[in-house]
Amino acid sequence: VETGRRVLSLGEERDSILTADISPDQSLVVIGSPSKIVKMFDLSSGEILYQIEKHSEWVTQVSISPDGILLATGDRNGGLHIWETRTGNPFYSFEGHKEAITSLAWRIDSNMLASASEDGTIRTWEMQNGKQVKSWNAHSGGVLSLDFDLDVNLVSAGRDERAILWDLDGKEKKVFSDFNDIVVEACFSHDGSRIIVADWTGEISVWDSKTAEKTGTLSGNPTT
Repeated sequence: VETGRRVLSLGEERDSILTADISPDQSLVVIGSPSKIVKMFDLSSGEILYQIEKHSEWVTQVSISPDGILLATGDRNGGLHIWETRTGNPFYSFEGHKEAITSLAWRIDSNMLASASEDGTIRTWEMQNGKQVKSWNAHSGGVLSLDFDLDVNLVSAGRDERAILWDLDGKEKKVFSDFNDIVVEACFSHDGSRIIVADWTGEISVWDSKTAEKTGTLSGNPTT
């Protein structure tokens, strides 16, 4: 991170890599692609540790839990599965989303997963019992991005040109709507005090998460 020097190059996919994640201890990297296969790489050797061929459609999202124990994967059909990160053994399979999974976010304690979909809904899932906790309609046209803060609030972005701050019951806390196009990404700063939002025009804006006031913009193409 400090030097920008490439450390390692992985994978020889025949098509785009749609999603990737790295384990908290930086020992594993997982990728998903149109091949419908999830591939887990061991960074010490650069070799594939295992492959998962459960998905029936493009793998659109992969996400390793903050404690590194579980791996969540989602596909273009709305399929959502949980695996043991180290082994690839199945843990849970969840049904509910009707269209592509667009974003996955883990609560900081790793006991809850939030999923977003092109069907416009956000769903939360409990890892201790494998049950759905909540489901709500979040963005008309589709949800594109999702993120947890440290206080278990969620921020989402969608095709309705809005970003929304939610509590875990699916209640709107703040709405951010001063955008000129589809909002493709929204995430919290490290301490949750700011929300960073990117839209289809390429603008990256920064907002106060408590007041919903815009505090500035970031350059998407900074000078070297």
